[in-house]
Amino acid sequence: TAMPERTAFSHAFGAFTAALVGVSEYSLHGASLSKFTMGALGFDVLLGSLTTTGSLIAFAKLQGMLPGRPLTYKGQNIFNLSLLGVIILAFVVLIFQPGATFLFYLMLILSLVFGVLLVLPIGSADMPVVIALLNAYAGLASSAIGFAISNNVLIIAGTLDGGSGLILSIVMCRAMNRSITGVLFGAF
Repeated sequence: TAMPERTAFSHAFGAFTAALVGVSEYSLHGASLSKFTMGALGFDVLLGSLTTTGSLIAFAKLQGMLPGRPLTYKGQNIFNLSLLGVIILAFVVLIFQPGATFLFYLMLILSLVFGVLLVLPIGSADMPVVIALLNAYAGLASSAIGFAISNNVLIIAGTLDGGSGLILSIVMCRAMNRSITGVLFGAF
């Protein structure tokens, strides 16, 4: 009966590992990265970080450590969208200026925060869908790091994981007679 919690916990570690590989690659090569490689690393770190904290929040909600109801606050939409905008802006600037180390670590930290804020407003009943979607994000992060370090196994496995996680999320929503946008953005 605790399999969803266990799965969320596992996704947190897998995504964290992918993000750490991205951080390691950035700290090794920094300013000398090509635009493509920096784009792949940025995508990996962004998705890996938000999946790590989002999965931990999903685990905590299902385990009863956090309330299962959607947790919202005043000004949530404006704050979350602004935060996402800053993350995307940092990501885009890094593609063209990979030596902007401060922006890289800012994007990393803000992505960790965004993962928390993304999952908090979703109720426990929808957590299986969220976990499947976070699985897709972890797979895409792994695929991105595969492109960055030229590892075909990571590219293929990550793409399969990402695609199957997205399909599973959509199928689960249909089975629950819910829309995926309603699950993910209902409290936004």
